Amino acid sequence: MTVNEIATRYAVDDLPLWRDPVSHDVLLETLTAQHVDEEIFIRLLSAYRDLAHKQRVRGITSDFDSIFLSIGGID
Repeated sequence: MTVNEIATRYAVDDLPLWRDPVSHDVLLETLTAQHVDEEIFIRLLSAYRDLAHKQRVRGITSDFDSIFLSIGGID
């Protein structure tokens, strides 16, 4: 699955981070430098975005915890 497909699946593909090639390159450089997988970043952004437009931040911790727990290799 390509990154754009992942961004589309999590409904963040409308953001300049994926629509603008220069912005996307900067994002990739930053994620690589910080050792962050792009799909994980997309999932976290999507979870936050789902709550932010509802002006509801309650539940974000459990949503983030769920995403972090889904990452393989966590002890």
